[in-house]
Amino acid sequence: MNNHEILEFLNRDQIKNIIIINQINRGLKFESFQYGNSMMFRFEKSEGDSFRVYFSCSDELELSELMKNLTPEDKHFACVERWIVPYISKGKKESFNEACHKFYLPNQIKIKEPTVNIQTIKIEDAEIVNDRWHYKDASSLDYIKTRIRKGVTGAVYNNGKIIAWCITHSDGSLGSMFVEEEYRKKNYASSITSYMVRELRKEKKIPFLFVVEGNDKSLRLSRKFGFEEVGKVNWCSFE
Repeated sequence: MNNHEILEFLNRDQIKNIIIINQINRGLKFESFQYGNSMMFRFEKSEGDSFRVYFSCSDELELSELMKNLTPEDKHFACVERWIVPYISKGKKESFNEACHKFYLPNQIKIKEPTVNIQTIKIEDAEIVNDRWHYKDASSLDYIKTRIRKGVTGAVYNNGKIIAWCITHSDGSLGSMFVEEEYRKKNYASSITSYMVRELRKEKKIPFLFVVEGNDKSLRLSRKFGFEEVGKVNWCSFE
């Protein structure tokens, strides 16, 4: 299958396959494997993202056949539907496993205007954004700078100081929402979400996000805006 045929295949269920579609549209190099109505993808390592293997699969038998293409180097799996996790983890030592709720915003959901002024994140504030990021590591600052330059971002500033923000990740998802503690309970996160959704829709993109299980505040905010939960997924790594 060429890229056009693969995208046609994936767009049969655009919401389920949105990350894979976005990675292909970014121009990342990849290998693909098909069995029946299922596919497995192995992408090249990209900016700030070591999770390389993706599945589009709804059938146990087809998954088993696809997994025959895995190699010992395939240690990092992205956006894996929950039912698949026991299969890919069997006999392996887990080094990372994060469970998330997957949400997207249907196009018919109308979003109100932000109630405060929202700006894009200034590149000079990348270090602040990175320092507050839960996944900060040795290479994450470069990733954050790239996302500020290339992606949709939103921020609230107070007297020139960034106090709340959100970015879009390289896979297209909304994420890294943060409000400095002394500025919370002022609906800044809501205003930033409104702004981000509007900007993404201007670019003809589907707003979607992942909320880590147990993050009740983000779950409430997502549902408040009309984001629809469409599954539970995991990011997994193995030694």
